[in-house]
Amino acid sequence: SKALLRLLERVLALGNHLNGTSNRGGAYGFKLADLAKLVQVKSADNKTTLLHYLARITAAAGAGADLEALHEELSQAEFVRSVDLAEKRGELAKLAASFEAVKRRRDAGKVDEPFTKNLADFVAANEKNLSKLQSDFGAAETKLRELATWIGERPNVGVADVFGPLASIVKALEKAQKDNLREAAEEERRAKGPAVGGSRKPSVKPGGAGAPPGGPNMMLEMQLKMAQR
Repeated sequence: SKALLRLLERVLALGNHLNGTSNRGGAYGFKLADLAKLVQVKSADNKTTLLHYLARITAAAGAGADLEALHEELSQAEFVRSVDLAEKRGELAKLAASFEAVKRRRDAGKVDEPFTKNLADFVAANEKNLSKLQSDFGAAETKLRELATWIGERPNVGVADVFGPLASIVKALEKAQKDNLREAAEEERRAKGPAVGGSRKPSVKPGGAGAPPGGPNMMLEMQLKMAQR
C-alpha cells in the first residue's frame, strides 16, 4: 500500500516538525502504537486534533485519493486484527494429530473391511488439503514477520500489534475527514448567511473554507502544547 507509506511519511514529518530540535525531534521513525497519539495532540482551543490536521493537509495536497485508497487497501485490517495465530497454530496441530490417528487406524485395519476402505478414501481425499493448509499457515507467519520488520516492529509481534493500529488509524482518519468536511460546509454556510443591512459579506476563519488547511496558527498552537509536555 503506497498510500500507507505516504501516510507514515506525513506522520513522521509532522512529529519531527512539532518536536523541532528537542531530543524527540529528528526521529528516523516511530512505532505503530504512536499513531494513537495523533488524536491526543489538540489545538489550544481543544476544537481540533493533529489527526484532523493530518486529514486536512492530505486532502489539500491533492492526495485525497490516499484516504480512499487506505480505506480500500486496508479494508480487511479490522477483521484480521482479531486473528490469533498462536490459537490457530494449536488448532492446526490438533487437526494434524487427528489426521495421523486416522491414517494409523487405516493401516491397522483389514483391507477388505468397508470401514478401512472408508478411512482410506477419506485420507486420499484430504491429505493434500491438510498439506496445503499447513503450507499456507507457514506462509502467513512468514509474511507477518516480513511485514513487521518492514514497518520497524519486532519480527515476533502478534497480528493485533501490527493490524490493530493500522485498522484504528484508517477508521479514525475516515471520521476526521468527515468532521473536516462537515466543518467546512458549516463555515461556508455561515459565510453565505445574510449580514446586517441585507448585504452578504463572506467571512473566512483560519482553517475554514477558502483558507489554507489548518493554517500556521494551528501548527504554532500545537507546537506550544507539545513544548509544555
